[in-house]
Amino acid sequence: MLFGKISPQAVIPQMITPFQQTELVAEYITASAEPYILGTNVVNFHVRYGNFNYNEENVPVSFETLHQVFISLSGEAIADWGTDDTTVLTAIATEEGTTITEFENWPL
Repeated sequence: MLFGKISPQAVIPQMITPFQQTELVAEYITASAEPYILGTNVVNFHVRYGNFNYNEENVPVSFETLHQVFISLSGEAIADWGTDDTTVLTAIATEEGTTITEFENWPL
């Protein structure tokens, strides 16, 4: 699965009590087309923001989703989508207001 490290990072407010909140920070974005209909000109994406969990050797072992949204892309944003998913993930990040600084495939 393709992940993009984002800048700025996503900041997700989380309510602890009605009088106290905290912020979670997500360093990565990933997405999946759900459902993808062959030949369509609009694609719906399930976008997830989160972080990797690492083992003792600093190897990613899981991805924790902190926030998720659904967005649709059409036209030029998906026109060149073929075998290179980085183009679509970049378009999603741009639509969401962030930039991908590096890509990672996981699991390796």
